Amino acid sequence: MKIFQIICLIIFLTLQHSLLLGNNSLFTYIGLTKTLNKSMLELNNLSQKNIKLKSNIQEIESDKEFLEMYARENFGYIKKYETFYQILKNED
Repeated sequence: MKIFQIICLIIFLTLQHSLLLGNNSLFTYIGLTKTLNKSMLELNNLSQKNIKLKSNIQEIESDKEFLEMYARENFGYIKKYETFYQILKNED
């Protein structure tokens, strides 16, 4: 009977070690679950941001006045028969 109890104890300790400290342990599972939840939250936030950016892109592509203003400010485009004046600040 003593040998049976020792064998059962060894098996129990081996299973406990496997459950708590092994590669697929309970602590690993909890850590991976937390990582998954953080990743899902970040994915949700990025998806919402992506939706907003897509709507902004559609708005910009359809607004001719915005495109004209953007081209004028960033690339210096002017319309035909317009005169461009650049004002320089004197930094004295």
